[in-house]
Amino acid sequence: MARPARSRRRLTDGDVARAALFVLEHEPLTALSFRRVASELGTSHMAVHRHCINFEGMLEICAEYLAARLPDIDPSLQWPAATEQRFTALYETMAAHSGLVALLRGRPWMGPT
Repeated sequence: MARPARSRRRLTDGDVARAALFVLEHEPLTALSFRRVASELGTSHMAVHRHCINFEGMLEICAEYLAARLPDIDPSLQWPAATEQRFTALYETMAAHSGLVALLRGRPWMGPT
């Protein structure tokens, strides 16, 4: 059986995050792996591994990707309203991606941004 052609383009954090989040959304938590993400991206598992360094790195890339998509809060809002908006957005994101939250096991979403 012929192997599918592999992509030669450089992976981005967004590529990895979207593919990993897709796997987490549609399959059991145990399905998330470098091989499974690579399959979604049409690349080798080693390309994904090199990009993420380790499994925790892949999880951090996903968390950063989602955190970057949280809405900006109007700085002119009073503290209670701003806090409510911020926590509502975070809750909705975490609820929508509960698989990632479970795999992070309570670790904070920390990274360059």
